[in-house]
Amino acid sequence: MDGREKTDILLPLANPENSSHLIDLVNRLYHGNRNITLVHLLSDEGEREKAAALLEEAGSGLNRDFTLKTLIETDRDPARSIIRKAKKLKARNLVVGWHGNKLKGAKRGRVLDPLLRKASCSVIIGKGLEQLPPECPRQILVPLCGVREIDVLALKTAESLLDREQGGRITILYFKRSPVKLSHIDYLMNEVIRRNNIKLDGIASDSDKPVKTTILQSREFDVVTMGLVEPWLFRKGKPSYSERVALEHTGTLLMIRTPRPIHSRINFFT
Repeated sequence: MDGREKTDILLPLANPENSSHLIDLVNRLYHGNRNITLVHLLSDEGEREKAAALLEEAGSGLNRDFTLKTLIETDRDPARSIIRKAKKLKARNLVVGWHGNKLKGAKRGRVLDPLLRKASCSVIIGKGLEQLPPECPRQILVPLCGVREIDVLALKTAESLLDREQGGRITILYFKRSPVKLSHIDYLMNEVIRRNNIKLDGIASDSDKPVKTTILQSREFDVVTMGLVEPWLFRKGKPSYSERVALEHTGTLLMIRTPRPIHSRINFFT
């Protein structure tokens, strides 16, 4: 592939089980003619034939509107390779899966930690994707992180998951003791979601236990989309709010991080 070419979506794939769920997520989120690059990273050249078969099968499951390219790379450091490939292709979005287990010495694993710190594009991490029902979700919870571009993308992600015809409900969750400004909440409630068939409401919590409250609230919703701010960095040896929610949440969770502004009036996924 010519390094001057660009891709809208970079999707690293590792194994058949996770690959099918990631393909399903991309089909749900993105609409219209998109350039998507599937990449399989190898540590052993002897696995190239299997990798090619995996990419062919995964590509066959994508929406027909997508323009597909596939790559097979050999690198013993997958995070480094993905970061370099995203930069070379000027990728706009990086979509990855996460099994949800904490590894010794890494808060989200040896791949996700570096991606979230160093990727120059927006990153969407899917956990529990196998629990997504065949039909579109109807109710989505969006806990706020307080950073405009990240919360906007979290809301846009939720909007894109809802059925275009039937719509649904998006609920933002924020804590009165957090530094989230009322002007920020007002902006999100009034300037981001434009579809008439989506009900947008909010939960303002007085709780001093945000992780427990978020987990309890999430049980009433089909999906949680959550923005991340310095998500995997420990402060004084304790995990952040987003880390703890990600580890304890047992349903479908999409974690979002972006280094760039997202205009509220632009549909990011079409």
